[in-house]
Amino acid sequence: MATFSIIIVLLKCFVVLCKTKNNGESKTIDWDAIKSKIRRAKDGDIIKVNMLGETRIPASVLELLKGKNVTLELLMDNYNWSINGDKIGAIPSNKKSYDMETSVIADKGLSTVAGKRDILQIGFVHSGGVPFEATLGIKVDKKYIDEEVYLYCYNEQSEQIEYAASGTIDKRGNIFLNIEKALKHVITTEILKGTLVKENPFMTGKLKHEDKPIGDNWIVPFYMRDSNRNIVSISAMFGDLIHYIAPATSRYNYTYNVKSFEDISGHWSLDNIEFVLARELFNGINDNQFAPDDTMTRGMLVTGLGRLSGIDIEKYKGNKAFFDVDLNEWYAPYVAWAAENRIVEGIGDNRFAPNAPVTREQMALIITNYAKTVYHDFVLVNGEVKFSDSRSISPWAVESVKSLQRARIILGKPNNLFDPQGLSTRAEVCTVLKRLIEAMLNK
Repeated sequence: MATFSIIIVLLKCFVVLCKTKNNGESKTIDWDAIKSKIRRAKDGDIIKVNMLGETRIPASVLELLKGKNVTLELLMDNYNWSINGDKIGAIPSNKKSYDMETSVIADKGLSTVAGKRDILQIGFVHSGGVPFEATLGIKVDKKYIDEEVYLYCYNEQSEQIEYAASGTIDKRGNIFLNIEKALKHVITTEILKGTLVKENPFMTGKLKHEDKPIGDNWIVPFYMRDSNRNIVSISAMFGDLIHYIAPATSRYNYTYNVKSFEDISGHWSLDNIEFVLARELFNGINDNQFAPDDTMTRGMLVTGLGRLSGIDIEKYKGNKAFFDVDLNEWYAPYVAWAAENRIVEGIGDNRFAPNAPVTREQMALIITNYAKTVYHDFVLVNGEVKFSDSRSISPWAVESVKSLQRARIILGKPNNLFDPQGLSTRAEVCTVLKRLIEAMLNK
């Protein structure tokens, strides 16, 4: 199936893509002259065609172009297509032409799912795959420079949006997005929540690393955006390779992100604490202490998960999901994010109890809910364990405990106990988060 590449060229505003209306004498394209240029073209030549408001290209032109390292640029109204002959496959003998019209659409299905987000909706007139690759250039608002952009296609059978591709708009305003089908699409700067996705708009990668003088836990990948270093939290060392999941199209390197606290040396969970600190999921309680044996609060836990997802907290500031969450508290935007994505639902009466200790069964439920938001199923490496106190596990947590136990993310305590109402310490949560990240990467 053919693959399209979209180049987004940033100018002042979104534009409506439409046909030109020629005033006066009607003009037509001299395709015979275009064919003559193709025959005379040299390797690497570019032939520009003013489409004069037309949108169809004869199949015979593509057949002649096929196999040549010659690019045909179709100049249309406010957008253009570029087709290289080396990227043209077999053209059906009964095919007369291809309609290259691209139009902004107001599709009910797309607009309903996309909501009020800034989006560009486009549709291709021809349906299904086409036997060539092409590059589409369109114009959007310059405010999107450096933004991560996501492309979704609309599945008319399921009436859902499916993830297709993603990329980052560079300083020149260019982005390449690969798509496979000429269907209805939506381009947005936000991941669309609650949609049917083919895969996450993230890439998996590996970095080779051999010199590890201070241990694997402190080594993390990073990428630069707006002159800021962004740590990739979903990352871990496996042998001499750094495995990670991160926004697609960025360039990655690695660094030692070492943190120092005087109360973690010799702790049973030292490796796990270092791992989480390097990924900046949790901070210390002050400059010198991490307090590994203090209880983890509900607000702390969702904050760590929000940082793991790399959320933009500015989008959630001022959102009051529960009446007992002070909007001025550091955890407030993370709680709002978690509530919006149904990672947490509160404890009843519109309360979240952000400063209350999180129990082991609550932690299990929150983490499995988080996994659902990133469309992640765990690899079940353990057989199911029947804990001695399994009847004490609340009904709403039973399946979460079972799933995380079989994935080796949350284990039991001595004497075959799970201790569902037991309180989780900061060190224990660090251990669970390290296992969670490694499970995501193993998947």
